[in-house]
Amino acid sequence: MGLSDWKRDLGLTYGGRWDRLYQLRQWQALCHRYHDRSAEVGVVYAGSIDQKLYAIDAATGREKWAFTTGSYIAVSPTVANGAVYVGSLDSKVYAIDATTGQQKWVFVTRDAIWSAPTVVNGVVYIGSHDHNLYAIDAANGQQKWTFTTGDRVWSSPTVANGVVYVGSMDHKLYAIDTATGQQKWIFPTGDAIQYSSPTVVNGVVYVGSNDHKLYAIAIG
Repeated sequence: MGLSDWKRDLGLTYGGRWDRLYQLRQWQALCHRYHDRSAEVGVVYAGSIDQKLYAIDAATGREKWAFTTGSYIAVSPTVANGAVYVGSLDSKVYAIDATTGQQKWVFVTRDAIWSAPTVVNGVVYIGSHDHNLYAIDAANGQQKWTFTTGDRVWSSPTVANGVVYVGSMDHKLYAIDTATGQQKWIFPTGDAIQYSSPTVVNGVVYVGSNDHKLYAIAIG
């Protein structure tokens, strides 16, 4: 327990500011985070600021394929139904075949993507710095709806019981109907909801804000 089976350098150095030890810790954290999500196929999927999404054999650490986007990948990929979904700072959402690494489709937003995708019932939900939350058909990449907030959407969305929850840099948490894209309610905090993504447990939404507070919001 606690011993590493393998390590792999994904070229995570950013502008010369990250030393190799930090870089290694970042990759070890990625391996830990994504292994459970992809264990059924024995592949780890991880993005890098070298603009690539990597598929790595979970047992050996060998590269199976690499897919190149147009800019840094600063967010987590999501694997669902044989595809890997990921956003890039090139403003695009990519759907990539999990086995071959070939692009299935690409969806273009109007600004960088720092929000990780959530895939539920055949729909990809993802935020963009263009202030929008998007609902995209996971099979063909067609937009189902878009919801506009008051600022950049850095937070990653969470879906529960037909509602998608997402925070925005406009200080607000939004609850949006997954079928229609219509707002159900908003909850204001004291500062931007940036790095925190909402979690829903037993009828309560938990989310953090840059106002240094964690909020618990009853939803039913």
